[in-house]
Amino acid sequence: MNVADDLATGFLRNTGYLNRQIADIDHDESLRQVDGVNCLNWTVGHIVHYRNVVLRALEASPIDGLGSRYDRESDPILSDGPDVLAFGTLRGLFQESGEVVADAIRSSDGDLGRPVMVGDQEVALGSRLQFYLFHDTLHVGQADVLAAMA
Repeated sequence: MNVADDLATGFLRNTGYLNRQIADIDHDESLRQVDGVNCLNWTVGHIVHYRNVVLRALEASPIDGLGSRYDRESDPILSDGPDVLAFGTLRGLFQESGEVVADAIRSSDGDLGRPVMVGDQEVALGSRLQFYLFHDTLHVGQADVLAAMA
C-alpha cells in the first residue's frame, strides 16, 4: 500500500463504520438535541461538507445537493426546516462522498507532494489530506455517539 491507498482506505473505513451505525436512524431521530453538541443530522451533513472540501483540494467535483447549512460555524439545527436535508438523503450523500473521495485520492497519488495553501501557509496536499482524514474520523466518532443516543 502507498500513502494514497492508506488515506482512501481510511475514508472508506469511516464510511462503512458510520453507515452501519446510522442505517436505522430516521429523520426525526437525526434531529434529536443533545446539550452542547450539534445533532446527528448536522454532524453527518458536516462530514459530507468537509468531504467536498477534500474533493476541491484534489481538484475534483464536489457532491451536489448539500448547500451551506452544514458549513463550519453554521447555526445548530434545532428543528426541521427548508434548509435541513432529510436524513435518508444525507445517508446517501455520505455514502457517495466516501466512495468519490477515495477514488479521487487514489487518482492523485503522484500529486500528494503538490503544495496547497491553508490560510497563509503552504503545505503538501498529502499532509492536508491527513488532517482531513483526522477531521472525518473525529466527526464519525461523534456521530456514532449521537446515533446511539437517537
